[in-house]
Order: sequence, then C-alpha cells, then structure tokens
Amino acid sequence: MSGIKLREMKFDDQLQICKWRQKYNTYSRQYPINNFNEWYQKQLEWFFTYDKNSNHYFVSYDQETKNMLGVTALTSIDKSNLKAEIHHFIGENYIDNQKSKESIDLIKEYAFNELKLYSLYVETFNHDTLKFNFFKDYGFSHIGLWSCKNVKIIKGNYEFIDVNIQSISRV
Repeated sequence: MSGIKLREMKFDDQLQICKWRQKYNTYSRQYPINNFNEWYQKQLEWFFTYDKNSNHYFVSYDQETKNMLGVTALTSIDKSNLKAEIHHFIGENYIDNQKSKESIDLIKEYAFNELKLYSLYVETFNHDTLKFNFFKDYGFSHIGLWSCKNVKIIKGNYEFIDVNIQSISRV
C-alpha cells in the first residue's frame, strides 16, 4: 500500500465532505443542494445524531501529507447476521482506482478481522457505472437489483431509481 490510512471521522471533516458531495451527480440527484449552508447544517445535525454502534465512519488520508482523501464507512452493521454495508468515495475524484482500492482493503480488513463480520455489501445506483464497475473489478459479486429505491429529487418530486447490490464475503 502507498500510505493510505483510515481514521475515525471527526466534526472538523464535515465541511470538506459537504464540498466534495456537492460535486457529484450521484449525490446531487439524491440530496439536492439548493442552499449549501442549509445542507451543511443538516450534515452537522446528522454527524451528532448517527448511531455509532451500527455505523462506523472513517476518512481515508495520505499518511505522509495527512491530507484527507475521502470517506469510507461501514453502515447498517448487523452483528447477528455478520454483515454490513460499505459507503465509499474519494473526494476529488469520486472513485480513484488505486486510492479507492487501498481504502476498501483497509475497511474490509477492519470489518472481517476486528468486527468479525462475514460479508459486506454495497448499493450503487444503476446510473453510477463508475462505482459499480469499481466494486465489480475489486471482486464484489452482483447479487441483485433493487428496482424500487424511492429518492427525493429536486423540487420535492420523487423518482424510482434502480439500485444494484454487490457483495463480498470473507474467505
């Protein structure tokens, strides 16, 4: 690995995360950003209220420069069924094959070795072929399509978006 590490997400990370998320079509479709300050306030509210027992949020950073690179998280941790969902993006590039791979290697190691989980899954919007192909190339198997994900779109309208589900298991 080239020196990417994970650390627990902090309050001070939230502004940069909001700025990154503002850039991506996949996020702006799901979370319309009409007023950045209002959206940032909602992000801060979320940060103080999310369930830290079933969700582990990390930022990936360059070990040498200490620069934050992106977000990698385990959410919906199900300890009885030994599985969790992965959330991931690299800030400037959304998905960067090398940095993303190293971040997923680290979160997978944490999930399988520290939390003793058996499987991880990721949901990708059907139109997000970049993320789908990254996880496919990484080794995640396509296990299904959820064709009724209801997401809020700009101006309060709702749209159904197909969501691919991919999974990887501990060997």
